[in-house]
Amino acid sequence: MQMTTMMMKIKNVVQSYKDLSKFKLSVFVVSTAAAGAVLGTTQQPVTTTGTTTTEKKKNSLISSSSSWLQQHYQQKQQKQQQFVLLDEEKIKTILNASFGTALCAFSANSLNQILEKKQDGMMARTMRRPLPSGRLSLGNAIAFAAASGISGTWYLNEYTNETTAMLGGGNILLYAFVYTPLKQVHWLNTWVGAVVGAIPPMMGYAAAADLKLISNNDDTSGWSSSSSSSSSSSSSSSSSSSGSSTSISSLLGGENFAKGMVLPLAVYLWQMPHFMALATMGRDDYIKGGYRMLTHPSFDPTLRRAANVAVRNSLMLLPLGFIAENVGLVSKDSSFRYEAVALGAPLVATALMFRQKANITSARRMFYGSLAYLPLFQMALCVRNRQHYYDESDNEINEHDDDTNIARLLMTPIIALHDLFAVDDSCPQVALAEEKQEDAKNDKKE
Repeated sequence: MQMTTMMMKIKNVVQSYKDLSKFKLSVFVVSTAAAGAVLGTTQQPVTTTGTTTTEKKKNSLISSSSSWLQQHYQQKQQKQQQFVLLDEEKIKTILNASFGTALCAFSANSLNQILEKKQDGMMARTMRRPLPSGRLSLGNAIAFAAASGISGTWYLNEYTNETTAMLGGGNILLYAFVYTPLKQVHWLNTWVGAVVGAIPPMMGYAAAADLKLISNNDDTSGWSSSSSSSSSSSSSSSSSSSGSSTSISSLLGGENFAKGMVLPLAVYLWQMPHFMALATMGRDDYIKGGYRMLTHPSFDPTLRRAANVAVRNSLMLLPLGFIAENVGLVSKDSSFRYEAVALGAPLVATALMFRQKANITSARRMFYGSLAYLPLFQMALCVRNRQHYYDESDNEINEHDDDTNIARLLMTPIIALHDLFAVDDSCPQVALAEEKQEDAKNDKKE
């Protein structure tokens, strides 16, 4: 009996900390970071192990030989070996980026609830959270937020790179100390929140592609991959002569940077129809809590502005397939441009229906449409990216891709499926909206 009571207490404590960290939302955040890491692994520079004396002799003989076939065969063997050795390393990178991102997400979500304890107690959808309900003390919540935030940024810095750690730590500060207080001041908080949501896939990509704000050379900086440090001596001398202008151009227009921004851009644009639906369904609750959302009657009494934002951003999702092709993230021969349009079209349709008749029913329809879009887009993008990567590798490695390609292509849907389970079926906004509709029906009957 005592053992059962003890187990129940432990289970309740664990559940309280899961609620404090918004565990399901954190799972969603981690899934976007993992997808970004999958995309980034195709940009990761190949690292070779040390060569033995015998191998060095073979290499010297081959390099001195005039036979092109011998050189080509040796290069092909080396690439096959590297291809196998990088399998585990890339998976480790994805897992490290995901784990560090999860800790940062736990911290940010906990700080959000600490700062909004009073407001959460005023709203029906949040009054059962750990702090307003008294399941956790404020001191324990602060300790958990600090521990997860510090350990998360340390872990990312230790096992990925400084760029990923800086993005993770900065995102905690942006979410907790900019977005959270701004919710009670101005409706632009949603746009700041969209930036917060777009950073995790950037973190995953930066970790996997080893993007660094400061390169190994002291004279250059910017979003440069470590692969750039292995370029020829002539290119490095020209870059050093260009000075800071090279740093700025690499930061704003680097090839890796452009590829790494496709998924964050999708997440940023997607959040507008998603959160406009949430803000509509929980409109009355947000007013009780004192939140200044765009759907507030003083800003948008007819919900037309919110609907316009949802339609605009939904339409902006459609050309993402063309963008992915043009920056080289997927092959131009693939059908991803059409797949991206097909995936975005239902969300555009639900946004247009919401604009035509803005109410809880159409908002709920748009909400579920947004939930379907992002995991499917992530999955399609990752699969097409892997296919593009292997198509390029096939030019030099033809006989090695049978088993490895299948395994990697099967891995990406598993990551994307996390999104489908990231939102509870009993989403508070949806539950409140359904209760209101049921009450309205009962009133009419009476």
